[in-house]
Order: sequence, then C-alpha cells, then structure tokens
Amino acid sequence: MASGRPYPNRTELLRFADLKFRSLTKNDWLEAFAHHPRIGDIEAVGRSKESNWSSEEQAHSLKSRPEILNELADMNQRYERRFGHIFLIDAAGLDTSEILARLKLRLRNDPYDELRTAGEHQRLITRSRLVKMLAELAEEVESSDAPVESTETEFLKARGRTAESEAKQKKKKSA
Repeated sequence: MASGRPYPNRTELLRFADLKFRSLTKNDWLEAFAHHPRIGDIEAVGRSKESNWSSEEQAHSLKSRPEILNELADMNQRYERRFGHIFLIDAAGLDTSEILARLKLRLRNDPYDELRTAGEHQRLITRSRLVKMLAELAEEVESSDAPVESTETEFLKARGRTAESEAKQKKKKSA
C-alpha cells in the first residue's frame, strides 16, 4: 500500500487496495488470516486495535448464548482442521446464527474455492478497516488545534507538494 502513495482521495486508496488484494499469493492470504482472532473468540477482544475492530465487527456473535458460542467454537475447529486456517467472514451486522450457517455451508467448499472465499472476506474486512482509519484520521484533523491552512500545508508537504503546485494543477485542469 505504501508504494502507491500518495493517494489523491479515498476512492483511489480503496481502488489500489483492491488491486493489491487481487495480486496476493496463497501464502500472503494465509499470513493475513493468521492475524485475525477467531470469530466469536471473546478472549481475543482487546489485545490489539485489530482485535478491537474484530470485536466491533463481531458484536452480534459476542452477545450469543453460551451453547451457540460453544457450537461456533466447535465449528471453527472443524474448519481449521479441514482448511488449515481460521474461518474468516465479514461479520459486520451478522448474528451468530447467520455466521454459523455460513460456516457450515463453507465447510462443504473444496480448499481452493474456500481460500478464494476467505480471501474475499479478508478484502472486505480490510476495506472496511481502511474506511474506519480514514474516518479516524479525518476526525483527528477536524479536532486539531492547528489552523486549517497549516493542516493543509502539512498535508501537502507530506506528499511532496506545495500550495503553489496545487494551484497550478487546478489552473491546468480548468483550462
């Protein structure tokens, strides 16, 4: 992602992220999967910013009855034995019953198709987290005591540009 900087806007950042995701290898995917807590793993919550995001994304599943969480844990183990990696799903807005049903369905996949399915869920999760990070950054800039002009100057400077170069670009575009 760093190689594509600077990104002119959110749309380009997300487009580049999608492009990068499509070029990942099996080992890249497996490495990314290894950094996720298991779905429904209450003990993993709070260990890192990523696990906090996971707990937000899995909020419905973390509120389930113990017997459902136990079944989810059992199914997670079956999934890991079958595919060699954790079950990954874009869980935002899904309750435990929906997650469990999808896990059971995906246990029927062949390993190649499942890797691609889990990879697509990884892409969706990452995309959602990028949007969250951008929103947090925008909030920090909004609440900063620095005058807008100096914030903009710092933003441009960090990207190797100046207010003058930006003005020239705008003038070229409008001509």
